[in-house]
Amino acid sequence: MKKILASSFIASAIFTSGVLADTNVLGSKVFGASAVEAATTTTYKTTVNLNLRKGPGTKYSRVLVMPKGKTVTYISKSGNWYKVKYKSYIGYASSKYLKKVSTQAVKTVKLNVPYVSQLTPTYAPFGCEGASLLMALKYKGYTSQSLKTLLDKMPRTKNNPYLGYAGTPYKNVNGVFQSIFPKPLTNFGRKYSSKVVNGTGYTTTQLKQELDNGNPAVVYVTLNFAKPTWAKWDMGSAGKVNMVDNMHVVTLIGYNKSTGSYYVADPNSKSTNNKYWVSKSVFERSYNALKFAVVVR
Repeated sequence: MKKILASSFIASAIFTSGVLADTNVLGSKVFGASAVEAATTTTYKTTVNLNLRKGPGTKYSRVLVMPKGKTVTYISKSGNWYKVKYKSYIGYASSKYLKKVSTQAVKTVKLNVPYVSQLTPTYAPFGCEGASLLMALKYKGYTSQSLKTLLDKMPRTKNNPYLGYAGTPYKNVNGVFQSIFPKPLTNFGRKYSSKVVNGTGYTTTQLKQELDNGNPAVVYVTLNFAKPTWAKWDMGSAGKVNMVDNMHVVTLIGYNKSTGSYYVADPNSKSTNNKYWVSKSVFERSYNALKFAVVVR
């Protein structure tokens, strides 16, 4: 993480930026190292002009009337009432007046990567690269080291992230773009396994192929998946470089094959497990700004 200091996870910023809820998981199977979860989306049609209510019963107030023949998406069941989504509205409708239209299987790939925070127990507000790499290495069984141990072993430079970690991950250094870019991070990762690969330039299709094979990826995106902002930084021997100023690094650990959304583990949290879905457009806007990645196979 760069000039913008890491903070506790700002849920409101993420949830308005394209984070998605999980679908209703019915079961999972393990194929190689990746879990492919079978989920379903069920739709119904209204058979009459039907009240959408705030709760499961006629005692609850009406949200609106759904015209006959309209399609709703099933969420859950409460007695004889279904919780459904109609357009942008969510409420309850009597199942007596709903006719099932279809049930479609949705497949997701989710890797059960162990979570590592950059904020606790080791406070490294600029250590997202190391924490993200460590999650991937631990998942593959290549190390059991602590974040502090890994960060202290990481190669350092004064101000050139193309050669090693510029500055320190433990505190802000004015005028320094505090990061380590994919090439030196890959070289460092290879001290743990020769199967760490520089994925710079990978398309999202290639990243998804890696996930299909059970391989997590360290991806350079933006803090809270905000729109990339650019600024010129003095990177020592690399000169003045125009770089994504609000860059952040997370571990890519899954995707939804139907919606195209992506599942990430974000180290920028004091939570013990900060994993969430990001919509296709929001993730790709962030990732495609640089197409920086490191894959751990």
